[in-house]
Amino acid sequence: MKIWARVGAILAVLVATGLASALTSNVVQAASEPKVTICHFPPGNPANVQVITVGASAVPAHVANHNDAVCTGTSSSCCFGGAAPSVCTSFASDNNNCGSCGHVCGAGTTCSSGKCVSVCGAGTTFCGCACTNTATDNDNCGACGHVCAPGTACVGGTCAGVCGPGTSFCGTSCINTQTDNNNCGSCGHVCATGTVCAGGACVPACGPGQTLCGTTCVDLSNDTNNCGTCGNVCPPSDACVAGTCTPKAVADSCLPTSSLSVLIQGPTVTAYVPLGSWSETGPTNVGVHVVPLEPAGVPSTVPTGVVNSCSSNNVTGTTVCTGNSNDVYVINGNVLSSTAVAGATGQQTFSGGDCLTCGVAFDAATGAAWIAEGVAPDFVGGGQLQAFNPSSSTFGAPIGLFGKQTSENISVDPVRGLVVSAVETFGPGGGVIQIVKTATGAVYNSSTTFADSTGDGDLDSTAEDCATGVALAPIEFSQSVALANISGATYVGGAPGTWTAPTNVQDFSPDFASLSAGNSGSAVAPGSHLAVIAGEFGGSAFGVLQLQTSVGTATVPAATDWVAATVPPLPSGPWSMGLDPHTVTAYTSPNDHKAYALMSNVERTFLVKVDMKLLLSAPRLAGTHTANPALIPAGTFTFVAQ
Repeated sequence: MKIWARVGAILAVLVATGLASALTSNVVQAASEPKVTICHFPPGNPANVQVITVGASAVPAHVANHNDAVCTGTSSSCCFGGAAPSVCTSFASDNNNCGSCGHVCGAGTTCSSGKCVSVCGAGTTFCGCACTNTATDNDNCGACGHVCAPGTACVGGTCAGVCGPGTSFCGTSCINTQTDNNNCGSCGHVCATGTVCAGGACVPACGPGQTLCGTTCVDLSNDTNNCGTCGNVCPPSDACVAGTCTPKAVADSCLPTSSLSVLIQGPTVTAYVPLGSWSETGPTNVGVHVVPLEPAGVPSTVPTGVVNSCSSNNVTGTTVCTGNSNDVYVINGNVLSSTAVAGATGQQTFSGGDCLTCGVAFDAATGAAWIAEGVAPDFVGGGQLQAFNPSSSTFGAPIGLFGKQTSENISVDPVRGLVVSAVETFGPGGGVIQIVKTATGAVYNSSTTFADSTGDGDLDSTAEDCATGVALAPIEFSQSVALANISGATYVGGAPGTWTAPTNVQDFSPDFASLSAGNSGSAVAPGSHLAVIAGEFGGSAFGVLQLQTSVGTATVPAATDWVAATVPPLPSGPWSMGLDPHTVTAYTSPNDHKAYALMSNVERTFLVKVDMKLLLSAPRLAGTHTANPALIPAGTFTFVAQ
């Protein structure tokens, strides 16, 4: 027992001595190594997490054995990671552990003082990936993603209409309530069918070529109360032609050269009928018949030489006639007032004969009678135009046509100051239409050539609807008519110059197949938009065209309707059309205001007046534009003895 007591004492001394030495070593070591702050998770009790400070040498064991985390900087909070590493952080600023472990701050926010707060400045909200002002942002109005509709804007966080001058916000769009048919005058006010919105009111809808003046649709080209522009009233003595107030006497003088002429003086209408032609030069072909048409009266004859063409000036009451050999005759009433000699130097040759002076057409606006003349050498020198003043029997300087012949019938446009001349060209290649500006004498060739389906461009005469500016030229020996909208002509200067405009060659087959020598003579009754197309060298067939009533500068000209017919036989036998330069013209009556075609037979025994509109109303033969002879209305044809 004593032995064991002794051993125990010795062991106690040894143990005490060793432990003391160890403790002394640790104290010395602990005093000399750096300290590290860690998040310590007591084993088995992670909820009792706490921040402690240990020596650096103890850190690895804490991290490895307890999943503790080392803290740095201002980190003072701990989050246990379990199997993953733990986190030593600051709940005051960690976006993933804001205020507590695992509390993550969402997009657009950041952790501040332990709370998730917006990262955007005052008055802005984080939407998507940017800060925006939801009070003014059209794509985030009032809230992120609320997009304002077209025509609206975000104002105070609400989508509201913001429209430009002259428009109002209706529904979701900016609308001009002065012109919108569905919001006329105010939002939701819908115009009824057949009306349109103009000036904020529902008014009648206007058709092509019509303009709304006030509450009425009008054609500014021919409305005397709205001529050219709304409210422009023409005086009682004027007509509205091509949008210009024009003296009625001038407007009624828009006619081509022709064998016949018509003089209108107030209610009196008189026809002048030459007894000669380019191929009729015998003793029985001298003189001019003067035939009262309205009112009917007794015909008389003015003694002249052989006359091929006459033209009358409705302003002065004067008629000028031309012969085949430079002879010019001035007639007033039924009296020959004077004679003159024109300036032709050579003969022109046409399908119907030869002539030095070949025709005449008055420009009632200026008082000049334009004479178509030939240029030497005979038959190949071409033609020229020369203005003649009948009051002084003087001539202007000739205007050369650059080797082109004059038309068989030139046409004068007194409104636009033009002479229009469709050039006769035999054979393939087509003919051109020349335009001469009467104020300057400048000559322009059409850039387009005109021909029928075979390529033949034998343009046989010229006429114009001066109200619309549509010129027409029948193509001889065919059923075609060339049309040109010269109201839309563009001119390029030169020697000669050129002109371009909308054009058309319209074929009227098979209805015009019976016209003798094909489509030849032509005329338009002023203001009516109705044209007559006549044959020549015999036969009784002719046609009437309904031209467009409204034409813009870009309109392609065309006949909208047509009718073929034959002149009924005379008591003496069948009607026979006259010779060149075409025994056909047209006029609009000052009394009944009807449009009449006027033709003479070759014998010059009768004239026939044709009510063109009435003829167009006649029933047609099935499937054609040919009038049924048995159903032509009474009064369509009126014969007047010469």
